[in-house]
Amino acid sequence: MRILLSLGTNIAVMALLGLSFSLFGIQGLLAYNGVDLNFKALLVYAAVIGFSGAFIFFLYQLLAKRSMKVHIIVAPENPTERWLFNTVQNMAKKAEISIPEVCIFSHFSPNAFATMIVMCFLRYREFKADASGAKLAGNNNMIGALKRLQSFKGGPKLPDEMTAFAINADKVQAIFSRQPPFEQRIKALQNIRL
Repeated sequence: MRILLSLGTNIAVMALLGLSFSLFGIQGLLAYNGVDLNFKALLVYAAVIGFSGAFIFFLYQLLAKRSMKVHIIVAPENPTERWLFNTVQNMAKKAEISIPEVCIFSHFSPNAFATMIVMCFLRYREFKADASGAKLAGNNNMIGALKRLQSFKGGPKLPDEMTAFAINADKVQAIFSRQPPFEQRIKALQNIRL
């Protein structure tokens, strides 16, 4: 499905480029001003750039999963996988989105990769993400999840491949952290009414 979506998007971009050139007379305008633009070469160039970007994106996803040795859950094999898969499936239905790929990173420390890469969001967006999570999973469940993550502070050091996604950062990393402290996030959830 992703490949078809990527293919469709690139074709739509090329069609829009061609339509724009035709509707606005850009090719004639360029010729009038002495600019020799090969329109077919431009479309081929746009296609190559678009498809290259899509290929790099898919390759990145594949390499990230392999380097972190994640287990992709296609058909749950045990109660834990079944619970995780069903939880993600139910949340996707509530949010009216397609079911994302569900993966397990088997490591003793928590990882933000499996929780939609929380560290990529800016601090102010964390509060909005927490509120959305509370709407989907319930306010008390979200507060419980944050408290659980908070309990891992000062825990074992994460492996090098997970450093970019670290939640249990030391004091130096905390200064540059994009996440508000757990205490503030929990207090904000306690003060909202869903």
